[in-house]
Amino acid sequence: EPYDGQRDDKILENYFWDVEEYLSNMTGLNDEAQVRTTATYLIGSAKLWWRTRAEDKKAGRVVTQIDTWDELKVALRDQFRLGNSAWVVRLKLMDLKQSSK
Repeated sequence: EPYDGQRDDKILENYFWDVEEYLSNMTGLNDEAQVRTTATYLIGSAKLWWRTRAEDKKAGRVVTQIDTWDELKVALRDQFRLGNSAWVVRLKLMDLKQSSK
């Protein structure tokens, strides 16, 4: 299933799992082909992010090189994960106030 850039850890991790299942059935794909194949399953803001990176690279602007599926996973997590999930939950818990009824 394509990934649209939604900032939801479960959706992102499920996308990774789906891609890994797909790639495991595709024998003979080198690293570049895996990255290119995976990128075709990006839509919405995720595709815009990928296109912007490609355009920046083509224009000679410095971008971190992504040569493998593992590097792409790291870049997607960095770009689309909510901040530190445990920290976000902790902040929400600190904001809870007990009320008496």
